[in-house]
Amino acid sequence: MRASMRGRNNLRKFKHWVINAWRFVSKCVERNPQGLTCLERIKQRLFIWQPQSGDAFLTLALLETDVHSIDSFHNAINQFNAKYLDDDPHIRLIDELTAPDGTLRRSFRLDGESVPAFPQGQMDVFYMARAPYLVVMQVYSADSLGDTLVPTFQMILDSLRTKAPTAG
Repeated sequence: MRASMRGRNNLRKFKHWVINAWRFVSKCVERNPQGLTCLERIKQRLFIWQPQSGDAFLTLALLETDVHSIDSFHNAINQFNAKYLDDDPHIRLIDELTAPDGTLRRSFRLDGESVPAFPQGQMDVFYMARAPYLVVMQVYSADSLGDTLVPTFQMILDSLRTKAPTAG
């Protein structure tokens, strides 16, 4: 399995490691070909990668918002969830954990009835305060893959670097 540093957009806001075999699906403006709802406002960007098989995906959202305090961080998370996760009856929260660096991880169960249709599986959502961004990384894998992608997802998460915007 080869890897590369990909994910640099033309504004150089982030970079991370992604498997070469995974294709870049979308830098969303409204909706991508798979039907995943994208972030609408210009201050919000969503990037999606997935393998041809469709049994896994990685999304990275950069939301320019106030995350300078614990309260503003959690408020930004709640706004993201209210808009993109809370109303989906096919996604069920399993558990959550906060890492020592403040990253919040929430694990969700996908029941296989979502739109677009993904096989039953687990999605982990990582919320990171990287001022001036709320960075939201979602990783999903189908149950049929077992835990085979856990090391890959951890490597991607560990490789994520964001860059604050510069004036001008």
